[in-house]
Amino acid sequence: MLAAFLVCGCKKNDDPVNPSNPDTPVADPEGTITANISETTHINVPEFGTIAWVNPNNFSLSSSNDNILVSICDKGAMKGLGNIVKIPETGYTVPTSDIITGVACQIGHGYVIKFERQQSTNPPVFVRLYVEETITNAFDEILGTKVKYQYPFEATMLTVSADSLSFPVNGGTKTLDITTDAADWTYSSNSWIEASREGNVLLVSVAPDVNNRTGNIIITANEKQHIVTVEVSSTMLTVSKEALNFPANGVTETVIVTTDATEWSYTCSDTWIQADQQGNRLSVTLAASNFILEQIGSITVRANEQTKTITVKQPQGITTEPPYNIGDIYAQDGVVGVVYQVSNGGYSGMIVSLNEMEGYFFQAQEWCLGFASSGWYMPSIGDLEALYAGFCGLSEYPGEQQNASVIYKAARDRFNATLSGNGGTPITEDWYWSSTEYSNYSHWGQSFSSGEQDSYYDDYDNRCRCVRNF
Repeated sequence: MLAAFLVCGCKKNDDPVNPSNPDTPVADPEGTITANISETTHINVPEFGTIAWVNPNNFSLSSSNDNILVSICDKGAMKGLGNIVKIPETGYTVPTSDIITGVACQIGHGYVIKFERQQSTNPPVFVRLYVEETITNAFDEILGTKVKYQYPFEATMLTVSADSLSFPVNGGTKTLDITTDAADWTYSSNSWIEASREGNVLLVSVAPDVNNRTGNIIITANEKQHIVTVEVSSTMLTVSKEALNFPANGVTETVIVTTDATEWSYTCSDTWIQADQQGNRLSVTLAASNFILEQIGSITVRANEQTKTITVKQPQGITTEPPYNIGDIYAQDGVVGVVYQVSNGGYSGMIVSLNEMEGYFFQAQEWCLGFASSGWYMPSIGDLEALYAGFCGLSEYPGEQQNASVIYKAARDRFNATLSGNGGTPITEDWYWSSTEYSNYSHWGQSFSSGEQDSYYDDYDNRCRCVRNF
């Protein structure tokens, strides 16, 4: 499906310098993917269509069905993908019946591709793309282009200082800070909510009201919307901290609870969270962590009909040390997995993730990319073969692959017991995706029942786990 995923990487645009100026170099935006497009390789936009190249150096676009209209806009010359910061409203070219757009694929130009569902209220989906260089053969014939792209492209940045506002029955006024790179922003609200704008601040007022009620303020900037819930309640309840991040060795934190109710109470989600109520103070104490994983829990504070949730986090407290054996838990520097391959006397090797997902290939690939910053990646078919060997005990007893003996069942049970005992999910006797391509529309998979390897179309449901070295 994603035949153009030849090289990919993610960067954060931490220091944008006037990205709207096409002559100013800007770092690639987060989620940037580098790919080659030609007459045989293309970029696939899941559920919408494809972006390809066709002689004589034009774009070729197609949609996944007749209900989707695809078009492209040339944004002109610029320094890189990061210079495309806004979605154009006009200037799009629609392909002819043979999917050729007539829009030239020019080096150093930026483009925005729009996929729009006809007869639908859903907003269009956009891809921003930058052409880096041509791909030629030994005779200097152009065979395609190297591009960078990012999807989905949501150019407008819109942040609001709060997602909800709570007022007592006697009313009052509160403020919302609006931050956006759009030229302007607007707002709308229920009739009983009074709002007025002062620069990038929205003043929100509610008149005295004996009834509890809930409404919304909708803030809009270009294609972005942010909904703020406005609530009038007979009970006022606030907490001084909505998140508590404890160190591994434990400590005591204090939360101030403010309410106009005659009394309030609390409940802890887990026994490892200890709390004590003293007047308007809630003292929360955690002992030193003896967990292999980060712990996440919560405290719920209640006052009449109102509740506030305080998130409680504590990092892992146990770190494992080498040498490792196959089937051991690995826990160092926040990375936790199960060892399935060892080298250098157990001081290095490979680990598999505690959890997995199930879905199409592109969903599996996106899931693995979410853990790339910690060194995890989608396994190749060779990685899966090694994982299967470690999972079944074949690495411990080589040459016995054909024997369906109790030795291998015991090895699988030990491996899965380690996964389950450390908050993970067992490996099933099912097919798992690899990142190794079989064709433009399929990838290799590994059976964890028989050990077979075979190809599957990318829109097939298989399981996936991440792997990394240590």
